[in-house]
Amino acid sequence: MNDLLYGPSDTPPVDNPAAAVPADQSAADAQAARSGVQGSALGDWRAGLAPEMRSLAEAKGWKSQDDALKSYANLEKAMGAGAGAVILPKDEEDAEAFDKIYAALGRPENPDGYGLTEVVGDAEVNTDFLKGMGAAMHEAGVSKRQAAKLAEAWMAQESAAMEAMGRELAAQEREIMGGLSPADLELIRRGYKSTGLPAEMTGRVAMVLGPRVAVDIFRRLGASAAEDSAPGGRGGESSAGSPEAARRRISQLNADQNFRRRYDEGEPEAVEEMSRLFKIVAQGQG
Repeated sequence: MNDLLYGPSDTPPVDNPAAAVPADQSAADAQAARSGVQGSALGDWRAGLAPEMRSLAEAKGWKSQDDALKSYANLEKAMGAGAGAVILPKDEEDAEAFDKIYAALGRPENPDGYGLTEVVGDAEVNTDFLKGMGAAMHEAGVSKRQAAKLAEAWMAQESAAMEAMGRELAAQEREIMGGLSPADLELIRRGYKSTGLPAEMTGRVAMVLGPRVAVDIFRRLGASAAEDSAPGGRGGESSAGSPEAARRRISQLNADQNFRRRYDEGEPEAVEEMSRLFKIVAQGQG
């Protein structure tokens, strides 16, 4: 009957688009045909895209809108996009973007948040120095974890440098002391003792002034201590002999292990004898 109405070569109007889909058309083309879009499935979904977007779809090999959306979703996952996403700065002057990045990486709200005082512990570090370093780290965007690592590394380097300096100064002091007479060595020992300072403090004197100057200062202090503790005042030789003889006697007593033990233990007779000899040496230097 249709042939009578339309002729053998005419195509009847299609009320149901699906009915007009050839049997050998792919499922994707069938879907495109049902939507009323002309052409193949690959070209259909890109038909309304700008030229550059069509080129991008071809380059990426996206076969459908689903492919493009999946690619975008995967990109968001990889970049951590979302409410807390970190946006890269536009340029070096984009302070707001940099601040957001620094905060995301763990920079505290202010320099005090680094807690550098707790990091250095009992180490003797100037508080103004710590405050200055905290401010500089904060401005540079350093995270709290990074600040702790930097502080620990700095302390380790500082400690190693101080130890190396201490060894060098000790070597210089030994060299200087090795060229002194026993009498001078005893004066230096007395000089150390007369200051009332702990050993680490007297060591700092050598560190600041240099071993040679420090040795000379303590020798003079020792001579003054010997003079002050001796009866009488300066001037002339005592009945014990000349300053040179007193130095020789001090040298002999220093070589006497038994006398050294008695002197170190504070035996009055040994201390009195050494004090008398030092008085003579000190008078000879006046």
